[in-house]
Amino acid sequence: MNMSKNKFSKGNPEFEIGFKKELYEETKDVLTLSECKLLEQVALGLNNAKISRMMYISEHTVKARIGVIFRKLRAQNRANAVYKAVKAGIIS
Repeated sequence: MNMSKNKFSKGNPEFEIGFKKELYEETKDVLTLSECKLLEQVALGLNNAKISRMMYISEHTVKARIGVIFRKLRAQNRANAVYKAVKAGIIS
């Protein structure tokens, strides 16, 4: 059985537009690679359903991970989380 990795596997951080590997290394204690990738999708204005399809995870998982991102960044909503991540240089 072929168990190949999908395009969002841990070994391909360059896949996301605007993702900065050097900054991820510096901030990985704040957000995981997966959380950074998800936040990139939020920054593009995608809703939970579209993000779940793109990342091959359930909508429930998207909602849960967004909640974790909010807590880690001390953000009140999506726009605030994206603003704080851009300001910190986590995403561009």
